[in-house]
Amino acid sequence: MDACVEWYNTIKPHGALDLKTPVKAYYRRTPQMDALADPSSLEREEAPA
Repeated sequence: MDACVEWYNTIKPHGALDLKTPVKAYYRRTPQMDALADPSSLEREEAPA
């Protein structure tokens, strides 16, 4: 279950979020972005198809 939640939040783009991942959308709207972790550090590379 944890792997599924991680994939959903960090890899899968969402149409309602302008094709951003939930993690990127959250950090983009957070006013103190410089004080938080870079969202790209929370993402994993997609496995080759």
